[in-house]
Amino acid sequence: NDCARVGKLSGRNMLEFERFVEEMEQLLDRAKGLCPVWFVGMVPIDESKMPFLDCLYYTHADQYRYSQATQAACESRGIPYLDLFALWEQRGVTWRSPLFTRDGLHPNSAGYEAMWHDVIGWEALGELRINPTTNPSHNTSIRP
Repeated sequence: NDCARVGKLSGRNMLEFERFVEEMEQLLDRAKGLCPVWFVGMVPIDESKMPFLDCLYYTHADQYRYSQATQAACESRGIPYLDLFALWEQRGVTWRSPLFTRDGLHPNSAGYEAMWHDVIGWEALGELRINPTTNPSHNTSIRP
């Protein structure tokens, strides 16, 4: 939602890019301090359906910029990042168009199923090992 342009295609982003980067870094740092973190990136929207709610303009250029910043923040922290934006872009418009609701922004049930398949096939997820001793704040013990 942060990369939407408000009011018009050339409008300001919902959240300015520099602030987005700063807040994403803070969020990742907090999350990493609490538990193991894996990040699933956004899927590309259908630009032909914009504006969303007659006032929010999403573009692939803005999505790409924000997703690249998120990926860089994850990589610098050793957090696995699944780049669904790039993956779905590579598959093409014909493949992904039927996976969205009419608003062009939200996946439909088939879209969520496609996302699920991407996530369960993700190599980093296959390496998932939850070990409570590696992070004291991630205590899975049962207390009476």
